[in-house]
Amino acid sequence: MARAQHPKGLYRLFFTEMWERLAFYTMLNVLLLYSTDLERGGLGLTSTDGNQIYGLYLAFVYFTPFPGGMIADRFIGYRKAVLIGGLLMASGLFVLSMPGMTYFAAGLILLILGNGFFKPNISVMVGNLYEKGDARRDSGFNIFYMGINIGALISSFLASAVRNEAGWLWTFRVAGFGLLIGVIILLFSWKVLEKADRQPEVDPNDVGFGQVALKILLPAFLFGTAGFFAIKHLWALSPLRHIWEVSPVTPAVGGFLAGMVPVILFFRGLVGNAKPAEQPGLRTLLPIYVAGGTFFMILHLNGSAMTQWARDSTDRQVEGVPLDLSFSIGDFGVPISFEQEALPSYYLNAAEDVPRPDPRSLSVAREPKHASMFGQQRLDEQGVAAILAANAGVTLREFPVDVDKDTLSEADQAVLARAAKVYEDGAVTVAQADDGHGGTTISVSIPDGAKPKRMV
Repeated sequence: MARAQHPKGLYRLFFTEMWERLAFYTMLNVLLLYSTDLERGGLGLTSTDGNQIYGLYLAFVYFTPFPGGMIADRFIGYRKAVLIGGLLMASGLFVLSMPGMTYFAAGLILLILGNGFFKPNISVMVGNLYEKGDARRDSGFNIFYMGINIGALISSFLASAVRNEAGWLWTFRVAGFGLLIGVIILLFSWKVLEKADRQPEVDPNDVGFGQVALKILLPAFLFGTAGFFAIKHLWALSPLRHIWEVSPVTPAVGGFLAGMVPVILFFRGLVGNAKPAEQPGLRTLLPIYVAGGTFFMILHLNGSAMTQWARDSTDRQVEGVPLDLSFSIGDFGVPISFEQEALPSYYLNAAEDVPRPDPRSLSVAREPKHASMFGQQRLDEQGVAAILAANAGVTLREFPVDVDKDTLSEADQAVLARAAKVYEDGAVTVAQADDGHGGTTISVSIPDGAKPKRMV
């Protein structure tokens, strides 16, 4: 007996989702590394701040599908919701590809909003391709989920290759182009996917957006604000303040956890207020929410704690692993390089016999305790003067900020690769903080829009 064919729309959704997940995980793979990087054009935040941003970003990514699904159900339908979500996320990635904290925050907000439209509705469309009771539906979802896995797998290699060869900002741009491919596939499949859509309608018995704002969003904001300030200020008055000082519950985390209390109570109340026929299904979903939340909480340690551990503890000189690979496609050879120039932070986990640069000649701080920062690329004029005063015989090489490196000799290009951007005095802020794991981190920040005077 011939195997029944799956609907054509399944494969259109497969590739749309594959490109979206490739873009999503490409960004997620580098989010913490970009935000904490000091040496290759990152934001230079502390590990504590970087991990908080990563965690809060994911928290909102998993919250926004709730209102995104409501909007699709009642006003715009699933296809338009997925289209809007894809365009918002692509825009967010291109905004992220512009340097500065303002663009960073705006890009993350666009990604969060876009995910709310895209993620819940494309999955519903897969189910709508099949009639009720169709035995092919389960295998259809398995096929669809393979698109997620393929996109996530490719993203791990893509993010590393693009970042090493072209830098952080091009990593976000490539992810944005990937999302646009997914959007184009969706547009070309618009008619084919008509069956998977639904006519938006408002059920008078459904919870309205006003009630959602009153019962969820406003209480969550108030609880979250109270939790944030409680952790930030009230712990100092507590007899247990010595415990709070070493607690991983920061003000941002405390605020978010407190803000989730009204959300949990609202979902719990849905069971009692639902129609009798809907109550068993909703009651069954509650433990699934808890299990799913726990699973994803552990899963996404791959982009925070595990990434930070790998960054700081991985031996990058593994015997027997080639730094350059190549493979052939027809008559064309495709080289892949995993090699990159080592900057000072990489010497933390290099073998003991690897020669280290002299931290005094690259030190950017005006106090000995900041010597661990050598190699970062943000200086002010006082920092340059301090380095020269402390290191007799050091030669100062200067380049204009807009220098065309192609006009330089190979030797000068190598020097330029190590050049630090020099800003006006007062523009560079050095901060030291506890990373939450017993270590100390240093961050170097500049205000958005600050322009370097030269490179040295």
